[in-house]
Amino acid sequence: MHTTSRPLCLAYKAVQLVASALADGFLYRLRYATIVEIRPTTHLEELLRVVRLRGVDEQAFLACYHGGRAEDALCTDLQMLQTWDIHTLPSYLLEYQGRKMLIRQLLDYDSFVAAIDRLTDGVVRPQVVERSVDAVRRLLEKHPLVSPIELREAFDLNTTDEVRILIQPLMEAKEIQIKIVPHGYFIIKKERTDK
Repeated sequence: MHTTSRPLCLAYKAVQLVASALADGFLYRLRYATIVEIRPTTHLEELLRVVRLRGVDEQAFLACYHGGRAEDALCTDLQMLQTWDIHTLPSYLLEYQGRKMLIRQLLDYDSFVAAIDRLTDGVVRPQVVERSVDAVRRLLEKHPLVSPIELREAFDLNTTDEVRILIQPLMEAKEIQIKIVPHGYFIIKKERTDK
């Protein structure tokens, strides 16, 4: 039985080290496999499945995962947790021009804006979000698997019904597919087959 999250942490650190641009998407897909698909992601073969799904070089990943680099990076992160006395999740460490702010609670959008405003003395401000099919396409290029709740928040919509209306042209063009899961669904960007 595998009851530790250490393999998942090491896998994420390995991807950060060998393919940093893919790390956030890898983490999201790993969480999806763990929580939604209920896959045994503490097992190396499952970690490798997600590595392949996200397009990470498998040999580079394995060398980092087994070679000590991922372990060293994880130890550095654990040391940071100890330095900042972080014992609860979620915790956010915001940084701006050498200034840091630790937040030890779940924040809504307005609270994040207020914290960023305090940290940056009002220099960093929210941007107006473009609500368009092209904006959704751009988001899906970076995050090819998202929940409707994430799209609702990203595009400042009021309901997931509004999300359905926004993504309808992408569904009709077969650029995305809907994956039904217990209590909801996910939006998945389809891979182009004409490459």
